[in-house]
Amino acid sequence: KQGDRVIVDPYIYCGHCYPCSVGRTNCCENIKVIGVHIDGAMQEVVAHPAHLIHKIPDNVPSEMAPLAEPLTIALHALHRAQLKAGEHVVIIGAGAIGLMAALSALRYHATPILVDIVDERLQYAQSLGVPYVVNSAKANVVEAVKDITQGTMAQVVVEASGANSAIRSTLDLASFAGRIAYTGWPKQETSLPTNLITFKELDLRGSRTSAGEFEEALQMLSTLNINPADIVSKVVTIDEVPEAVKELDQFPERHLKINVKFI
Repeated sequence: KQGDRVIVDPYIYCGHCYPCSVGRTNCCENIKVIGVHIDGAMQEVVAHPAHLIHKIPDNVPSEMAPLAEPLTIALHALHRAQLKAGEHVVIIGAGAIGLMAALSALRYHATPILVDIVDERLQYAQSLGVPYVVNSAKANVVEAVKDITQGTMAQVVVEASGANSAIRSTLDLASFAGRIAYTGWPKQETSLPTNLITFKELDLRGSRTSAGEFEEALQMLSTLNINPADIVSKVVTIDEVPEAVKELDQFPERHLKINVKFI
């Protein structure tokens, strides 16, 4: 209704191509993402398809609500990998999406193992309840995961960094019959040993943006299953954006997510 606070699902799909016909709307052959393929939201009036607009729960502050979109990406990766209660999941990359994937895994009653090269991010994750963290620049991740899982390795691996070396390592970190979801976007191709994929009979799945996860994400923020204040490091005005971008680039360990408040 008029006056409602809303968040938009930015992935506009055609509804007619093959991926759309099977519910994989994030893979739409004609997808249009606002701010990428069409005009973005930094304007006074924005038009968006009504079915891609979601009402923000009353108890979620406006400056925290944008966190729902990256949370949908984290949830989609866990859904693509079919994470189950009781399983170990290695998550590579402790940025906003990787951290939210780890926290979501806890809500699914799985055991996350978070991997990154920035100690500050790993320590922060531990303070939020992530039970296992590994600095891949300082420790042998394969041996660490083998020790944590008592030799089984992780039933699920989520790659959220996009680093080529991390992508390659997923095959070693996964258990036999394990599942891997790739949500990070590498800048270059990665060579993978297909013999290892066959030997372990691994399921490798791409995980692109999200499809149908907004309601779950908003519910998690509303019930504080994911506390948005834990992920949003700073809220800035539109005038402060250039300086915030510089700071995020120079000191990535200081921030997870910076949101912009326009009014």
